[in-house]
Amino acid sequence: IPETPTDLNRLVAYLQTDFQKKRRSGIIIVAEGDDGGGAYDVAQKVQAQFPDWETKVTVLGHTQRGGKPNAFDRILASRMGHAAVLALQSGRNREMVGVQGNQIAYVPLEQAIKHHASISPYLLELVDALS
Repeated sequence: IPETPTDLNRLVAYLQTDFQKKRRSGIIIVAEGDDGGGAYDVAQKVQAQFPDWETKVTVLGHTQRGGKPNAFDRILASRMGHAAVLALQSGRNREMVGVQGNQIAYVPLEQAIKHHASISPYLLELVDALS
């Protein structure tokens, strides 16, 4: 999860547990910009821990991430694009356009770059339960 620090020891423990349960394959998803170093670095670290295991890395491009846009996606893109044009026309050129509570919101770029979103502890527990 990008909002949490990478814990390779914990990942290795999960893999060892799965191996003991006779699972012979798994998928590890690494977010862009992950503090563990990215997909290739994480794969290399896992390979170092489990030299007999085969590892493969696939990096999804931006066109492969979410499939075809639906009506909601197209409307959201239109709203945000329109808001960005209006912002530029009014001289607001160092802001990011986003949506908060279904309303268009403008965030200064400095704040958008520095702010790291937090994630609900419940959702972290849910990820652990489902993985």
